Amino acid sequence: MRFSRLLFVAVILMLAAGTALADDFTLTADTTPAISITFSLPATPTSVTPLVDGSGFSVSALVTVYGDSALLEPAALYTVDFYNAAGGGGLDITNGLYLVNVQGPQLFVGSLANPTFLTGADFELSAFPDPALAGRYNPADLDITASATPEPGSLLLFGTGIAGFLGAVRRKFAR
Repeated sequence: MRFSRLLFVAVILMLAAGTALADDFTLTADTTPAISITFSLPATPTSVTPLVDGSGFSVSALVTVYGDSALLEPAALYTVDFYNAAGGGGLDITNGLYLVNVQGPQLFVGSLANPTFLTGADFELSAFPDPALAGRYNPADLDITASATPEPGSLLLFGTGIAGFLGAVRRKFAR
């Protein structure tokens, strides 16, 4: 009787473990050299700061910059501002100075306090500054892909469930 209860609890703990979706952002600009900026955020970020004017929200992200596939800037913490349609759509990436300021469609749904990112390929964005040609702005494409990422709490639940299951099996066969 105790074995079946212990086994039931272990199975419930394993099933309670899950994954959260994370969105991987890749912003590619048609510049010379070709620039690619990548970062990841939770699909539904929880630590967002709505912008004062109500045009979007800010979130911090580790951003990496590549030029012609070579690493230009290693991952560094930047502020990423996402704008709603009334704010012009698109996003800004800053760390005091603008790294990127591109406009386009709104990239999220939901409220500014609880947004969820849209996923898809080739969100057309504009006004990406070309570092080789002062004053020239080129179009940019943004791909947002979703990937499953285990949460630490889920891993703990899963590990506890496995340990309980193995302990129950060991007790059963030790008799």
